[in-house]
Amino acid sequence: METELIEDIRRHLAVILGIDKGDLAEAISALDAAKLSATGHLSHYLAKRSYQKAWILLEGGDPEKGICGK
Repeated sequence: METELIEDIRRHLAVILGIDKGDLAEAISALDAAKLSATGHLSHYLAKRSYQKAWILLEGGDPEKGICGK
């Protein structure tokens, strides 16, 4: 995955999670679009709007498994 895409996703996640200031609606819209270009677990987390898990994954962590309705 492109570094630019990852940084864009990280920036928008930071807004949603309250780490940075910004336009919340714009961040959600951008992540909805980014899920089409993302791959693997990141794509899944963005599609399910599991933003905390997406953040943990991008920070090198291992998000806790949960129950989802794939």
